[in-house]
Amino acid sequence: MWFCRRNSNLPVALSRQRPSRPSWSRLRVDALETRDVPAFAFTSIDVPGATLTDINGINDAGALVGSYSVGGVTHGFLLNQGTYTTLDVPGATSTAAWDINDVGQIAGSFLVGGTTHAFVLRDGIYSTFDFPGASRTMPRGISDSGAIVGEYTAGGILHGFLLADSVYTTIDVPGASFTSYASEINDAGEIVGRFDVPGTNSGYLLSGGTYTSLSFPGAASSAALGINNAGEIIGGFTAGGVRHGFLLTAGTYTPFDVPDSTFTTPRKINDSGLIVGGYGAGGTTHGFIATAEPAAREESVVVNDGSAQRSMVTSLTVMFDHFVTLDPGAVELRLADGGQVGLNVASSMVDGRTVAVLTFTGSGIVGGSLADGNYTLTIRGDLVRDGVGRPLDGDGDGTAEDDRSEALFRLYGDSDGDRDVDGRDLLRFLTNFGRQQGDPGYLAYFDVDGDNRVGLVDLFAFARRLGTHLDA
Repeated sequence: MWFCRRNSNLPVALSRQRPSRPSWSRLRVDALETRDVPAFAFTSIDVPGATLTDINGINDAGALVGSYSVGGVTHGFLLNQGTYTTLDVPGATSTAAWDINDVGQIAGSFLVGGTTHAFVLRDGIYSTFDFPGASRTMPRGISDSGAIVGEYTAGGILHGFLLADSVYTTIDVPGASFTSYASEINDAGEIVGRFDVPGTNSGYLLSGGTYTSLSFPGAASSAALGINNAGEIIGGFTAGGVRHGFLLTAGTYTPFDVPDSTFTTPRKINDSGLIVGGYGAGGTTHGFIATAEPAAREESVVVNDGSAQRSMVTSLTVMFDHFVTLDPGAVELRLADGGQVGLNVASSMVDGRTVAVLTFTGSGIVGGSLADGNYTLTIRGDLVRDGVGRPLDGDGDGTAEDDRSEALFRLYGDSDGDRDVDGRDLLRFLTNFGRQQGDPGYLAYFDVDGDNRVGLVDLFAFARRLGTHLDA
């Protein structure tokens, strides 16, 4: 069965790079008294008006997908930048969204006539599919390239599957009584899931054609449910009749539970370490976002392209150490006399981290550059939030809601960033005089008026500053 429908409220595509995956081969649980145990932070998510909410997927931009119930009917949903969008496959009696990738493609399942089918939502269009010959198909994960993993039933037996480049492949763990599912695939093609043997079930990692069993030590059963591009794996295990979550990183299992919950089931982890899933409390299921990472910090501020020159300052790039959201006014730039510079802030994601590029507006901006002078860039800790809502740890002391300040300057003619305009700068200027954009060796930072050439206006401006020094 195939049909299409357009939905307009979808995440935009984001740029990214893939981090290197740490090498690990031995899995262990360290004694808690011998190491520092990560302090997990949790935030509950409930769809307004729903009696049940479950979160199944998250991308690097923090967009969430899952399912919720109202009046006994299950719907899929997207939560992106604070806005909920219901996802219902047309004609379905129920819908669930299971994962979202970094280009906004959503994989999920829906029910029609008592049968479960699969769908992918791309560019606002639902496309449905079934594994050939299957009586039931349910996708669970989707990579950034659009490869989909999940489960299907044929002849009464559950199998995992991979759908990549329109080719279906069955995933059955060797020696298993049956493979229940494949739950996630990362950009390197590594797949995690669950398989069954008599009396129990275990998680697995399929990497480079090799299966590795993943079982939380001492647990009655285990399942691997999510893997990110750094190879961090999250999953669930049962002990004492209760379902718990675990994080497997650098070969070490760390258990976790949502406080005061009756069960905890994590399902996905993104590249900035945000974990999503569902937990039990008050007789129903709630969604959660969690992280074992400390509160976000500003990692670096790059002036222009990182070169030393301060003759022109046309942009600042602020990188945070993981995903954050910036509220209006989160970043301020002021002159030494207190005057504020107008800012345009463009945020994107790289390796699961937020990168904010700042450009300048206002009467003092000429050729896109700041005016000469000393400046202070302030990042407001109370207006920057990480994926679980914590304020910025601006001073890096482990305590959230601190501001971060960075000093910078602009001095036209200073081609080496040493706060003066001297003979070395003069030599560089004279070798550039008369050149224009496109000429070999043209240095745009000597173009003070932004007319794409180094001419008389630039010469007079340089002459006025020759021999000057800007104090810090």
